[in-house]
Amino acid sequence: ELRAGAPYVLDVLGFDARVRAVDAVVVGEGRLDSQSVMGKIVGEIAARVQAAGVPFHAIVGQAHIDRETASRIKLRSVTEATTLAELEAAGENLARTLACP
Repeated sequence: ELRAGAPYVLDVLGFDARVRAVDAVVVGEGRLDSQSVMGKIVGEIAARVQAAGVPFHAIVGQAHIDRETASRIKLRSVTEATTLAELEAAGENLARTLACP
């Protein structure tokens, strides 16, 4: 049986139940652009996170996403990080942001 990969993987992981139990979702991607949300895992995650009403953030190597696309998927923040130090700092900054109401 042929199935779309992104929805299948998230279903196998029980993503929908898990996302209802979290305060935010953070995706990591090498390059985030308008194609990332078209039938790929980031787009599927975005749709499910939006349906659950959970804040959505991204930490990426390169951000080339336009405001319209980011707004459509309700992406609250995009942080570029390419080194381990930058990834750690991005995670720490996002954690601080999420901890403050």
